[in-house]
Amino acid sequence: MSTTADVVAAAAGFVDRTLQNEGAWYRADDVEGRLGGDLTSYGSSVGAVRGTVRDMLRKYKDLDHDAVVQLASALWGQPRPGARAVYERRLAAIVLLQTKAALLRHSDLTRMEGFLRSAGTRELVDPLLADVLAPFLARLHGRDRQRAAVVLARWRTDPDTQLRNAAAFLEQHPTPEAPPQGDIRERSL
Repeated sequence: MSTTADVVAAAAGFVDRTLQNEGAWYRADDVEGRLGGDLTSYGSSVGAVRGTVRDMLRKYKDLDHDAVVQLASALWGQPRPGARAVYERRLAAIVLLQTKAALLRHSDLTRMEGFLRSAGTRELVDPLLADVLAPFLARLHGRDRQRAAVVLARWRTDPDTQLRNAAAFLEQHPTPEAPPQGDIRERSL
């Protein structure tokens, strides 16, 4: 029987190998030049990243909350000790979180905070905010929403500019009201 750690390692390995195989040196050079050397690149296209995550989720169907957040962290980190983090792996983590947003919990904001602090580029921060955090916060209610609000209040005063900017972005994109219940025709009467 496989443990969560085994499944996460296998899924991360699948994503890493596939992204490397989909890469092109000229795209890698372009990405690394654009990002200023903080991250390395395999040169995989955005479409390849999305397709790789889709294929991985088909292969590893039963990822629960813990496996999803562990896999996102594994992809966000270094592929091996001493190596630089890889742009496409981090983008894959964002696509994974976007796809599995329904599994996220208010306590995952701490992990997202770490991602924001270490992103190294707006090219990762922007989709993390717009495609993961804003929709995630929009679906929180009650006590979970209150707990998230405490975290966001802390971000507003954090010395890290990235977190202050994230809090400002999330405040400018307020969470929508809960959708009305019942039949649309019934509400219009």
